[in-house]
Amino acid sequence: MVVKPLNVFQNGLLSFFKYLNKETEDTQELIVDRKDEIGLMSSIVNENINKIKKGLEEEKKLIDNASEIINTVNTGVLTDRILLNSNNQGLNQLKDLINSMLEKLEGNIQNILKVLNEYANYNYLNSVEKGNTKGEIGELSDGINKLGDAITKMLVQNKQNGLTLKDGSTELLVNVNTLSTSANEAAASLEETAAALEEITSTVINNSNNVQKMSENAKELTSSVTRGQDLALNTTKSMEDINTQVEAINEAITVIDQIAFQTNI
Repeated sequence: MVVKPLNVFQNGLLSFFKYLNKETEDTQELIVDRKDEIGLMSSIVNENINKIKKGLEEEKKLIDNASEIINTVNTGVLTDRILLNSNNQGLNQLKDLINSMLEKLEGNIQNILKVLNEYANYNYLNSVEKGNTKGEIGELSDGINKLGDAITKMLVQNKQNGLTLKDGSTELLVNVNTLSTSANEAAASLEETAAALEEITSTVINNSNNVQKMSENAKELTSSVTRGQDLALNTTKSMEDINTQVEAINEAITVIDQIAFQTNI
């Protein structure tokens, strides 16, 4: 009977179609137990099932490989590549595009890291070669180049400030030396002034002693003047007494003269 083999053939095709539509994870070959047209078609279908199944398995391995690489890229590693191939040219082209993208991305990152390493060694002369890079990587390259330019300008300004500071420090050193010389001269002048003050102090002390002696002499002179005044008063009184006595003598002489005159008469 032809109906039963056709049902078997149909069920086999339906199972294969479910596999193709990913409704099942596996499929089986059609049962070939006839040598008629149905058996021949079953053999041809089985060849295609095996071929397609092998291709799908290769595609799955390639997709799994791509998933692993993408997960690795998500961790920051850009050196791994998709290595597997399949009979699906579309997947192979996608693989090549992803690998090319990773190559360019790694190259851009390497260029950026190279410049950053030079920055770390205080070399700010080089810049990131941007090329045709756009988007975030292009903005990152521009940002690093602007950073290098800003650091270079800052270093130039710092150098100018350093030269200005050097000139200022030289002038300050000259002023310090001048101040030191002036301080030494002032110290010498202070020593001379101290000596002069000491001499003046000694003179003042001597003058004070002399003034004290003069005061004592003045007191003695005052005492002598007082005694002299007393003596003068006494002398004046004695002179008055003498005058009185002289007058008395003169009167006596006058009386005697009168008596003598009268006697001579």
